[in-house]
Amino acid sequence: MLVGYGDYTGWRLSEVPDNILTELAKRFPLNTGRCEEFKQDDLFVVVAVHEELARRSAGGLPQKRVPPTKDLAKEIIGKGFRELSKVHHPDRSGEPAIQVRLTAARDQLLKMAESIGPDYREREVVMIPRPLTSSKPRVAAFDPNDYGQGITEDDIPF
Repeated sequence: MLVGYGDYTGWRLSEVPDNILTELAKRFPLNTGRCEEFKQDDLFVVVAVHEELARRSAGGLPQKRVPPTKDLAKEIIGKGFRELSKVHHPDRSGEPAIQVRLTAARDQLLKMAESIGPDYREREVVMIPRPLTSSKPRVAAFDPNDYGQGITEDDIPF
């Protein structure tokens, strides 16, 4: 379960701060008594948010953020460039031609890093959507008489 918008895009639900989790719990209340527009992923989001809320209520802490491969690649490129610039920059008695090549290499590597895809397969993850423009919270409705319709073997994660 990943957040699909805002400052926490791509973060796992277990990694978001408590205040964000509380906001998500308000947006996706655990209320099976109301029958409104049903979206298949809403039920997964409701259960995941409230399960994480329960884990934290029992003393669990947010998990440490694991940056995606793309972010790590950009960090490696940036730090490597800074370290090599300390040696080759003309202000540090280095050769201007080497610094020019170093800058070109960094730019090329950054472009290549942009093409690194997500660390997950889109079919294997549920993204928590951005909030609706209306102030009414989304509610996942569960109708016991409608259980199983529209669900295929591909929808079951185990």
